[in-house]
Amino acid sequence: MKEDEESPQEAEARLDEEEKQVAVPRKGLAELLVEKYPEQIGRAIENLSGLIAWFPRAQARSRFWITGIFVFLLLALVVTLGVLTWQGKIGAEALIFFTGALTGYIFAFLHKYLGLVG
Repeated sequence: MKEDEESPQEAEARLDEEEKQVAVPRKGLAELLVEKYPEQIGRAIENLSGLIAWFPRAQARSRFWITGIFVFLLLALVVTLGVLTWQGKIGAEALIFFTGALTGYIFAFLHKYLGLVG
């Protein structure tokens, strides 16, 4: 046998040793960080949980204001057209058409923006 070649027993021993090295579990980065900085990670988790609770409330509040402004503008348009119809400046057909278009727009708004319909 040549000097560079290893025997089957040596090859098997080397493979067994490699398997033992691979089988040893290594700690991940997250585990190392938790061991090294437990207080800082605990505070970060508390802050993150506060943000997770805050975000839906802030989002709902902003949607409430946008919806309020939207309703106010639509009511102003309906009242304006109602007054113009009452004075005879526009026909009743225009008011009915506008009211129907407005109803469709409201349903589209509720479906797309707020996710309330359908």
